[in-house]
Amino acid sequence: MEILRCLLLPIYGKTLMVPYASVAEIVAFTAAESFSKSKNWILGEFGWRGLNIPLVCLEMYPGKTDERSANQTNQANQASQKNQANQVSKGKMSEKSVNGKKVHERQTNEQALSFIVKPTLHVAVFNRMLEGDSGPDFMGVVLQGLPMMHRYKHSDVVFVGKASQPYLMMEVKVREKPAFIPNILWIEEKLSHFQGTLRVR
Repeated sequence: MEILRCLLLPIYGKTLMVPYASVAEIVAFTAAESFSKSKNWILGEFGWRGLNIPLVCLEMYPGKTDERSANQTNQANQASQKNQANQVSKGKMSEKSVNGKKVHERQTNEQALSFIVKPTLHVAVFNRMLEGDSGPDFMGVVLQGLPMMHRYKHSDVVFVGKASQPYLMMEVKVREKPAFIPNILWIEEKLSHFQGTLRVR
């Protein structure tokens, strides 16, 4: 019997269900640096393992946006950006230019950030699914908490219906609990119109 290894990812008011292998890493939330064509739900780019990768907050997508979630994420992002700027000005963070773009090299300072950034915010870094040259190699999705890994049988997952938001493929029930399957390819396609990854050297 095939076992499904899945991650349940908490976003505001919903739980996303994704294959375990689709997520490269879960990291603490850090501020995204906006780029010229950023939209409200595309926060910008943030640094991860020597790359600047796009960061999105799905709840902020136009339509049925949850204002409380949007405000919390915006406040956390702005506060973290302000803290990074303060760290640079105080000499606690170095700054260098890579291909004409400034890249912040953070020093580990969890105590300084703990009271500024909502501690439950995390980021799921997704591996690329799109084929071809379009789309980012990785992308980050803001989470409202830590994910949980589960193993399910196919019979544990029941289709409920199509989801109303374009970033979701469908609604399901997993052992009688509601969850949503995100439309990762759709998200990557949207991000392909924006700045891609940038390797820090």
